[in-house]
Amino acid sequence: GVSDTFMGALTGFAFVFFYTFAGIPIARIADRSSRTAIISLGLLIWSGMTAVSGLARSGWQLAAARIGVGIGEAAGTPPAHSLLSDYFGPERRSTALSIYAMGVYIGVAVAFVGGSWIATHFGWRTVFLTVGLAGIPLALLVRFTIRELPRGYSDPGPVVEAEPMPLGQAIRMLSRNRSFVLIVLATSFQSLSGYGILTWGPTFLIRIHGMEMLNVGMVLGAAIGILGAGGAYLGGRWADFMA
Repeated sequence: GVSDTFMGALTGFAFVFFYTFAGIPIARIADRSSRTAIISLGLLIWSGMTAVSGLARSGWQLAAARIGVGIGEAAGTPPAHSLLSDYFGPERRSTALSIYAMGVYIGVAVAFVGGSWIATHFGWRTVFLTVGLAGIPLALLVRFTIRELPRGYSDPGPVVEAEPMPLGQAIRMLSRNRSFVLIVLATSFQSLSGYGILTWGPTFLIRIHGMEMLNVGMVLGAAIGILGAGGAYLGGRWADFMA
């Protein structure tokens, strides 16, 4: 019974605000400690909070669970990018990161297709419980199978474990890097449209075009999974080739 405005805040600000601002201190911790431990802990938290979302009895309880998901997910990408950069040298790094990025689109596709089927037959709570609980064994898999490498392991030259620079100095250095600033701005605009469609595309197709939830899941899932994952992969291969 909540409004569209509340749902927009729940899927947007309740998640993104904590995801964004928790990511910086978590990334700082990852600069100084085990990245596999941080990734697995984050996966455990966001999977657990996803499952808790299925137990919510009000909009505000669901919003609180979404905040937990955001904080957990903030521990995913920064240490993962750092670790992948140590596993793969500069000549293959973009491709490696693009395969990692494919996971987002494949995951969204599975969520649309599988989630719509589960919701149609068993209800929306079962979707959250199923997806959330499935992530917990993956957290253990990450923790005990992925090897932590020395930082800079795949970069040219000798491996030197340097002390991370202070946060303020790092932010000033990044803010003066024109390429970094432009990439952040471009990603922000791309996310504005992309997440808007992901969030409200299904609602639009159901309300305006009268499509069934299962059909919406199949159509959007296939489009996002095939084209999104394909675009991410080809972009990485192209970047390595151009470099």
